[in-house]
Amino acid sequence: MNEKIRSRIVELFEETKELSIKDISDRSDFSFDDIKKELSEMEKQQLVKKLGRRKYIPLFETRNMDNPLVPKSEIYFDWNNVVSKLKHCYENGLFPLLVGPKGVGKTAAIRKVAELVGKPMRTVNFSLRTREHHFLGRIDTDENGNLYFKEGPLIKSMKEGGMLYLDEINVADGSVLIRLDEVLDYRRQINIEGQTIKADDGWWCVGSINPIDRYHTGTGELPGQLISRFPVRIYMDYPDSSTEYKIVKMHVPEITKHASSYMKLLFAIEQLRKTELPYLPSVRESIALARLLVSGVNEKTAVKMVLVDVYRQWDSEITQAVIDLLHSRGIDVET
Repeated sequence: MNEKIRSRIVELFEETKELSIKDISDRSDFSFDDIKKELSEMEKQQLVKKLGRRKYIPLFETRNMDNPLVPKSEIYFDWNNVVSKLKHCYENGLFPLLVGPKGVGKTAAIRKVAELVGKPMRTVNFSLRTREHHFLGRIDTDENGNLYFKEGPLIKSMKEGGMLYLDEINVADGSVLIRLDEVLDYRRQINIEGQTIKADDGWWCVGSINPIDRYHTGTGELPGQLISRFPVRIYMDYPDSSTEYKIVKMHVPEITKHASSYMKLLFAIEQLRKTELPYLPSVRESIALARLLVSGVNEKTAVKMVLVDVYRQWDSEITQAVIDLLHSRGIDVET
């Protein structure tokens, strides 16, 4: 990405909603080829769309693009149309809930939507230790010792009319989530320290939850009342190996030089996910494996580092079962 060219393109889209390469070239010092290359990259990232043979139109809201809280150049391959579905929810004022295992791209999809619609995004990462003050805020003291209310991400997001992402909401204690139920109803408001705070127009909330199974420790049932605050639910699962290759290629373009051997590894990862192992590799592992391979790490070593050694925290039989499965797929492991 050329940040200078992209910044100028965004500035020009502030003035007009249709631009050609010539339009940008005439109003900047950049070469025709460099502009074309940057627009092509933005098109791959779903930031612009080609209109006819020459014109481009923006797929993002330009008014917030200079806000540091607005995600930029987020890499996401929308193979299951999740981004499209989330955008429909945003445009219709509906709060969606993403459901799916770790590492399938839930956060990346949400960040991509924030980038496309130009929304400043704040995130609350829930855990068993999350308390109200972690997202609402708390009483604090300034440098002069005066008490004041230090706003949390929920309040800040409401006031700026931005986007709030509630990540892994179903690992938090149920009593903590009561205040969320209050703010997510149709009034979009909450009472803090005797003051009623109402969300700005356009405020949007997205939640995500992991399945309740042995692979996601600490997850619990989300109260039905809170589920109802997210009337749209979208399930995400691991992609098939050919789709996963396209995802990885967006993150690690150089993996094409190892396409044949790497696809064999992805087929093996797909098989590992169908087992009853105590841990299943996610797309993060696939990307990590690709990065190691293109950096020159020996395949046997990379496989051991990413796909095998994690199982050594359990007994040797589990580790051997993984090695045997890999061997059955024609993959050697460093001993």
